[in-house]
Amino acid sequence: MPAAAAREVAVVAIDEQSLDREGPWPWPRERLAALVSRAADSGAPVVGIDLLLHDERPDDAALALACRRVRCVVAATLDERMKWIVPAQTLGPDVHPAHAAFELDDDGILRRISIAKQDGETSLPAFAVQVSAFASGTSISAGRALVPGFHTPPGSMPIIPATNVLRGNKSALAVLRGRVVVIGTTAVALGDRVMTPRSRRHVTDPGVLVQASAIESLLAGDTFREMSPLLSALLAMSLVWIVLYIGRWHDWRRRATSEAVLLLVPTTAAVALVFMHTFIPLVMLTAAVAITVVASEARRALQLMRHGRAAVRTLEGDLGPQPFSDGSATDVGPRLEALASAIVHRRVSDAESKRVLAHELKTPLTSMRSLSQLLIGFDLTPAERQRVALMLGDEAEKLQEMITQLLEIEQLALRQRSDSVPAIDLCDVITSRVAFLARGVAREIDLTSESHVFIAGERALIERVIDNLVGNAVKYSPPPHPVSVTLRCQGDLAVLEVMDHGPGVPPAERERIFGSFARGSTAEGTDGLGLGLALVAEAVRWHRGAIEVLDRAGGGSIFRVCFPALAAAPIAEAV
Repeated sequence: MPAAAAREVAVVAIDEQSLDREGPWPWPRERLAALVSRAADSGAPVVGIDLLLHDERPDDAALALACRRVRCVVAATLDERMKWIVPAQTLGPDVHPAHAAFELDDDGILRRISIAKQDGETSLPAFAVQVSAFASGTSISAGRALVPGFHTPPGSMPIIPATNVLRGNKSALAVLRGRVVVIGTTAVALGDRVMTPRSRRHVTDPGVLVQASAIESLLAGDTFREMSPLLSALLAMSLVWIVLYIGRWHDWRRRATSEAVLLLVPTTAAVALVFMHTFIPLVMLTAAVAITVVASEARRALQLMRHGRAAVRTLEGDLGPQPFSDGSATDVGPRLEALASAIVHRRVSDAESKRVLAHELKTPLTSMRSLSQLLIGFDLTPAERQRVALMLGDEAEKLQEMITQLLEIEQLALRQRSDSVPAIDLCDVITSRVAFLARGVAREIDLTSESHVFIAGERALIERVIDNLVGNAVKYSPPPHPVSVTLRCQGDLAVLEVMDHGPGVPPAERERIFGSFARGSTAEGTDGLGLGLALVAEAVRWHRGAIEVLDRAGGGSIFRVCFPALAAAPIAEAV
C-alpha cells in the first residue's frame, strides 16, 4: 500500500546537528524542560519522551514544572533482573511511565507491540499505547499485543531537530502545532534502532521514529487484529466441508474446483488483510484444505483401485487372464489394459463372426430353398424325390450342427466361472475318451499320460476339447500315420498335447484358426464349419488355460493346451 503522510504526530529529534549546536549528550533536564514547554506552547495534547530519565538531578524540578502544562509520557524499561527502570521520583506525579521495549520476530522485524508488561508486581502500558490513549481520550484496550499498520513508515515521519525548537524556529514550531510530540534521539551513536515491515532496503530506523509511527497508526485506526481461534476453526471447517462436498462430484472438471479452494484461501487472507485489517491463519487454513484435498483424492484413488480390482476379477472370470496379466499382481493398470484390449478384440471378433455367420448360413439355406423348389415345381420319379429329400436332410443337419455349435460357444463365452469348480483327474478323462474315439476310427491313437493329474474343471467340456483336437488330428493325418496324445505335469501346469502328421498350420494363421468360421489355408478340401477350434479355445479359456499351435518335427502340428494344475495328493485323498 502507498505510504500515508503523518497527520497526528511529529518528532523532535536529538540528532547530530542538535548535539553539535547544543552540546554533547546527556543534556541537562532544563533543556528537556524547554523542549516540553515549546511543545506545550504549540498546542500539543501529549508529549512522549522516549528517553530513560531514571537518575535524579538537581534540575528535575524544571522538567516536572513543564510536564504539568501537558500530559507527559516517559519511557521505562526492564533491567537484566526483570525489574523496572522508571523515571526518577523527583520528576513528580505528572510524568507517566510506559514501557518502550521492542519485541522482534524471529526475522528481526518489529510487527507487534505488547500492550502491557510487568515485572511480577508492577504493570506498565506500552509507550505508544499510553501516548495514543492520552491523545484520543480512550482507555487502553485489553489484549496481549497490538499490530500497527505502519501506514506512515518511520522514515516518513515529520522530524524537527531539537536545536530548531530550542531556538524558536517558527517553521519548526509550526510543524508541531496541534500534534502529538515525541522527543527522542536519532543520532547514530545514541538510542536503539529497529526494522519494521515498512523499512526500506533493510535499513534500521531510530527507535523514536518507530514509536512515533506506531502512535500515528494507533491514532489513525491503522491497526491489525488476528482472527479469533473460534472463527479460524469455523472457517477451516467450512473450507474442509466445501472441499469434501465438491469432491463427491463425479465429473472431474467440477471436482477440479475443489483444488481451486486452495487459491481461495490466500485470496481471502489478502482481502481480509487489506480491507478488514484482520490476520487470517493462512498456513493453518491452507494446510487444512491441502490435507483434505490430498486425503479426498487418495480416498478416491483407493476406491478406484478397489473397484478396478473387482472389475479385473469379474472380467478375468469371464475373459480369463490375459497376456502380461498376472492374477497375483497388485498393479491393476496393466491388467485392465490387457482386459480392455481383450474386450475390443472380442468385440471385433464377434462382429466378424456375425458377418461370417450370415455368409455361412446363406449356403445351406440357399441349397434348401433350391431343393424345396425342386420338390414342389418338378414331377420327379420316386428315386429322384428320395435323393433330393436326402440332400435336403443333409443340408438341414449341417445347419442344425452349425447352430448348435454356435450356441455352445456363445453360452460358454457368457458363462461365469465360480470358485467352487470341482477337481477332476485329467488322466482319467483323457484315457477314457481316447479309448472311446479309437473304437470309431480306423487309426491308431497313441496315448502317453502321467497318472493323477488334477485340474479344476468340468468333465463334459474337457471331453469336447479332446474330441475336437483328436478328431482334427485324425482328419488331417493321412493313413497310416498314428495320432499321438500326451499328458504331463510341468511345474504348476497340466500340459495336454495332440500331435498329428498333417500339413501343419502356417504361423500367420495360428491365432486366427481359433476364431469362429475360421479355417486354415491347409484345410481346403476337407469338411468342416470352422467352429470346432473356436469351441475348444472358449472351453480352454473358461478353464483359465491357454492353447497354442506348434510345428511338429518331421511335419505336422502340435496342439498344446495348458491348464492350471492342482496338488495331486490332497485331491486324491479327498476322492
